Amino acid sequence: SAGFNKFLMIVIMMLAAWGLSWLYERYLFKVKPVKRTVAFFKQHNNLAEIVEDAWTNFTAWIVENRVRLLTWGWFYVLSFASFLIESDNLRIQITTATDINAVIFLLGTRFFAIILTAIFLDAMFAIFYFITTRYWTSTVLVTVITIGWAIANKIKLDLRGEPIYPTELDEIVNWKTLMPMVGQQKIIMIAIALVIIIALTVFLEIKFPIKKKGSWKRRGIWALLSLLLFMTPVRFNHDGGIIYHINRGFDNKQSFRNPERDIQINGPLLNFLNYFDLQIMNKPANYSQATINHLNQKYSKLADKINKTRKNTLKDQTIVYNLSESFVDPYTFPTIKIDPKTPNPVKFIQSMKKRATYGSMLSAGYGGGTANMEWETLTGFNMGMFKSTLTPYVQIVPNYDFYPTIGMDFNYKSAVHPFIGTYYSRVEDYKRFKFNKFVYLGSKYKIIDQKKLGKSTYNSDFTAYANGLRQINSMKGGQFINLISIQNHMPYNNWYPNNEYMGKVSGELFNTAAVREQMATYIKGTQYTDQAVKKFIGQIDKIKKPITIVFYGDHYPSILSQNYTGKYPVQMHSTRYFIYSNKYARQHGAKNKLTHNTNFVNTSDFTAMMLEQTNTKVTPYQALLTEVHEKLPAITINFNGDKGFQLVDQKGHFVDPKKLTSEQQAILNDYEMVQYDMTAGQAYGLKAKGFYKIGD
Repeated sequence: SAGFNKFLMIVIMMLAAWGLSWLYERYLFKVKPVKRTVAFFKQHNNLAEIVEDAWTNFTAWIVENRVRLLTWGWFYVLSFASFLIESDNLRIQITTATDINAVIFLLGTRFFAIILTAIFLDAMFAIFYFITTRYWTSTVLVTVITIGWAIANKIKLDLRGEPIYPTELDEIVNWKTLMPMVGQQKIIMIAIALVIIIALTVFLEIKFPIKKKGSWKRRGIWALLSLLLFMTPVRFNHDGGIIYHINRGFDNKQSFRNPERDIQINGPLLNFLNYFDLQIMNKPANYSQATINHLNQKYSKLADKINKTRKNTLKDQTIVYNLSESFVDPYTFPTIKIDPKTPNPVKFIQSMKKRATYGSMLSAGYGGGTANMEWETLTGFNMGMFKSTLTPYVQIVPNYDFYPTIGMDFNYKSAVHPFIGTYYSRVEDYKRFKFNKFVYLGSKYKIIDQKKLGKSTYNSDFTAYANGLRQINSMKGGQFINLISIQNHMPYNNWYPNNEYMGKVSGELFNTAAVREQMATYIKGTQYTDQAVKKFIGQIDKIKKPITIVFYGDHYPSILSQNYTGKYPVQMHSTRYFIYSNKYARQHGAKNKLTHNTNFVNTSDFTAMMLEQTNTKVTPYQALLTEVHEKLPAITINFNGDKGFQLVDQKGHFVDPKKLTSEQQAILNDYEMVQYDMTAGQAYGLKAKGFYKIGD
C-alpha cells in the first residue's frame, strides 16, 4: 500500500542517514581541514561572526601568500596575452564571413584553455626557480619565453599561414636565411627589448629581492612534478586515456587541419604541445606481412596486364619532377580582377593545355608545407590518409633506413634546389631515398648561373632551370631529377622594378593596399616563371633523348588569409600542373597528353599519370597507384574538417566516400593498407619481392 511504501522509505532513509553519520565520524571528521572547519563553526554563535572571522582569516591568508597569488595572476595575464598576440588585430575569425572581438571570445569561451596554459607557465617557473633560486630572474625568463614564443609564432603565421611546429626547431641552423624573412626592423626591436629586460631583471633582483617560502626539498619536488607535467603532451591525442580526457576537460582541442585557427583558440604554447603526440594513421584491420604479400600478388597480376600494352622502361628515360614554389595561375584566385590591359603573365603555361596533360592539382598545404607535396609526388602516398597534420620528411622518413620513391627505378637520381638544402631534413632524407646527388647552395656541387630578379633575395627560376638542364646533359642515359624552385617563395615585398601589375589588381578579397601590392609582386613573379618555363621547354625539345617534365605548383602563396579557404576550399587548394614529354619522347612512344581524370588530381597521382603518358611499364605498387588514379575521385586532405580525407571529382565537387562502389572501396582499402605499412607500420612492402621496383 502507499502507506507501507512511505514507512519503508522512511526506514531506508534513516538507515542511510545513520550509515553516513558513522562514516563521517569515523573518517571525514578526522581529516584535518574538515576538523578545523567544524571547530571554526562551533566557535561562533551567529552568521555575522562567522562571516567577519572568515573574512579576517581570508585577508590574512591573502597577505601571507601574496607573492604566490600575484605570480599565478601574472601567469594568467601572460597566458591571456599570448592568446591575444595570435589574433588578427584583436579579432578572431569564427567563420569565413564572421569574426569576433578576441578579448570577448577568449574570456567567454577559452577560459579553461588559458588556465591550462597558465599551469604550464607556473610549471616552467618552478623549474627555473629551482635552478636559479631567484624569483625575478625566473619570472622574467618565463615572461620572455612566453611573449617571445607568441611573437615568433605570429611572425610565421603572418608569413606562412601556419605556426611553428616541434619538428621545425632544428631549422634554427638556417638562421641566416630565416632572419631576412623576419625583417631587420623586428630583429632590432627584439634586441633592444632584450637589453631592457636584462637591465630590468638585474634592477629588480638588487632593489626588490623576493625569497619564496619553502625548503630546497620542497622546491625540488615541485620542479620534478613540473617536469612530469611537461611529459603529459605525449599522451594528449591518445583517445580514451586519462591525460586525453583531462586535456579535453580544459577545452584544449586541436583540429590539425586549420593551423591558423588552432593557434588562435589554443594559444601558442598549447598549440605547440599538441603536436608532440601526433597519431600517424589508424592501423587497418588485418594488417600483417601476409596481407602485404597478398597485395603484392594481386597487383603483380594487374601490372602484368598493364605491361602487355606498354613498351618503355623508366631507366631509359629522363624524368623531371619540377616543384614550382607557390605557383598558381593568378587568374584562378577567388574574386581577383586583373586589368585586361596588362599582359597575360602565364600565357605560355596556359598554352600547355593544348599540348600537354594539364589541370588543377589539389594541394595539402596553404602558404607552406612544400615538403609534404614533394613527398606525395616522390612516393605516391597521400597526406589525406593521415590522422593529423604532420611533415613526413621529418616525422616518418627518418624512421626507415631506406624509403621507396619513384627514383629507385632509375640507375641515377638527383635533386636540384638553388636554395638552402637543410630545410625539412632534405639532406638526410635524400640519402634514405638513395639519391646520387643533391645540388643546393652550400653543397659540394656548385649552383651555376645564379640570377636574382629585382630586389629579391631568391635565385630565380631561370637559375633553377639552368641547373636542371645541366644535370640533364650530364648523363647519357636515363635519370630522375627532383627539381625544386624557390623564386616565388614569400614574402612578396615589391621586389620587381617597373612592375606593370602594380595598381592593376582588385577584387573582393584584395581589400587592402598591402594585399594588392603583394599580389602584384606575386603576379610579376609568375610572369618570370612563365618565361623561364618557356625557355626550358624549348631547350629540352632540342635534346635527342626522351625527357618528360612533371610541372606543379606546391601550394597557394600566403597572401590571402587562410580563413577564406572555408568559403573556397577547393579553389584555394588548387594549383596548376602539366606533364609534358619532349619531341624525342613522343617519337618513341610517349603520348602528347592524357584526357581521362586530368582536371583535378592529387600530387600522389603524378607517378601513375607520368607512367601512362610515357608508355612505361609498372611495378605492382605502381599498378595500385594506376587503379587509384583511374577509378577513384582525387583523394586529398579534409579541407572542411580536422580528420580524414576528402574525395573530389573532375568538376571540383566533393564526393561522399559512402557512395563509392564496392570495387572502389576495395582499391581505397588496399591503398590505405600499403601507406600504413610504409608510414606507421613495419615496411613489409620493402621485403615483398618486386613490389616497389621491377626486378628487385
